[in-house]
Amino acid sequence: MKGIMSHKKTHEVEVMAQVIARLAEGQGVNWLVDLGSGRGYLTSSLVLQYGRQVVAIDSSSSNTSSALVRNTKLKVNIFLKFPLFP
Repeated sequence: MKGIMSHKKTHEVEVMAQVIARLAEGQGVNWLVDLGSGRGYLTSSLVLQYGRQVVAIDSSSSNTSSALVRNTKLKVNIFLKFPLFP
C-alpha cells in the first residue's frame, strides 16, 4: 500500500496491523471490527497482508466508497502479481 499513503501513515498502519494481527491470532479471534475505519487503510492491511476477516464501519459514505474502489484496485494488482491469490 506504499504510494497510497504518506510515509508516516504507512508506518502507523503497518505497525498497528501487525500488533492487531498478532493479538487476534494469539487470542483465537476469527473476526475483527474496525469502527471508524475511515478510508480503510488498516482494514485493507489486515485483510490483504495478514488474511484476517474484518468488518469495517464508518459513518462517512465517501470514505466507504473510496475504500471500496481502492481495495478493488489493490486486489487486481495483487492478482496480477500473484495469480493464485483467492
